[in-house]
Amino acid sequence: MRAQPRGFVHWVLHRLIPALIIAAVLTAVIVAAAYRFGPERFWLFSLLQYAPYPVFLLPFIALCVLALPAGRVWVALALVGVALTTIELMGLELHAGETAHGSNHLRVLTFNVKDYITLRQKDGRTSLADEIARHDPDIFVLQDARSFQQDRIDATFAREVFAGRQYYTFGQYVVASRFPMRDCRNGWISFRDEPHTYVACVVSVRNRDVDLITTHFMTPRFGLAATRFNPLRGADEWMGNVNDRMTQASLLSQDVKGLNRPVIVAGDLNAPEQSMVVRALLETGLRDAFSVAGRGFGYTWGHSLRFNLSFLRIDHILVSQAFRVTAAFVGDDAGSAHRPVIADLVLGDDGK
Repeated sequence: MRAQPRGFVHWVLHRLIPALIIAAVLTAVIVAAAYRFGPERFWLFSLLQYAPYPVFLLPFIALCVLALPAGRVWVALALVGVALTTIELMGLELHAGETAHGSNHLRVLTFNVKDYITLRQKDGRTSLADEIARHDPDIFVLQDARSFQQDRIDATFAREVFAGRQYYTFGQYVVASRFPMRDCRNGWISFRDEPHTYVACVVSVRNRDVDLITTHFMTPRFGLAATRFNPLRGADEWMGNVNDRMTQASLLSQDVKGLNRPVIVAGDLNAPEQSMVVRALLETGLRDAFSVAGRGFGYTWGHSLRFNLSFLRIDHILVSQAFRVTAAFVGDDAGSAHRPVIADLVLGDDGK
């Protein structure tokens, strides 16, 4: 077999591979900058938030291997791309958790249980109950849980899931607590004349009142489908979908700003943390528990799809400054199309 000309090999090693590495790193820099600025300001970047980011990492890994014969400089630059993609785009978090002083410890769990799918599965009911019991939260909130309504749920199943906790149900929402709970109500996060709600309760954590909110923002599913079938025509529908979630975030943020007690907002926001949807809530003074005390990517959704891989962190526990976050993690993927998010919190004895 005839050998490749030396000039061609030199061109590949010293021109093509370096050019590919530079282009890839610049692309990652541009996307990261757009995320920092606000991905929803540009329809393409807002869409990229929902792409399977682990796949984006593969080109950089391949470039690291290809760069070996090209020289250390190019290997190092490819590794910069790996780091940038992993941290800025994929959302890697490496935290040990906050130190905390106080006796008001509590564990909170949020879980989109997708009961209309999960409870039809053979072991779905058991999986949900086991997953909640395994983490043994003091407070848990559920979304997409209409089958858990007090007039629908089986008594035996209710005992397994709630295990002596006080609970409140409304629409798709469930709030359950070992601590005394009162004044539960629904709030409105409607858009375009479509009625959408959240649920809020006051929980007394060892004589400290806390405002607990659970919510479920509009799904991006339909907007994503529109762009998949026709990227250009689907862009308008996608941005309409994005604006619906931003409207919901704005309405909820206004309600959170009016609260004077420590606050927990937990639920399926259908948006990653870098999105302007989540930022609207963070700008009220809330903090994302996983971003404070999580280790890893914290992905909660995607494992029910073809590749059986979680790749989006769209379920969140947000807490006010009154709380220290000592740990945050996600649960298993067996119970639902979403993984639960769990956070260990400490509320200062003085409520601050």
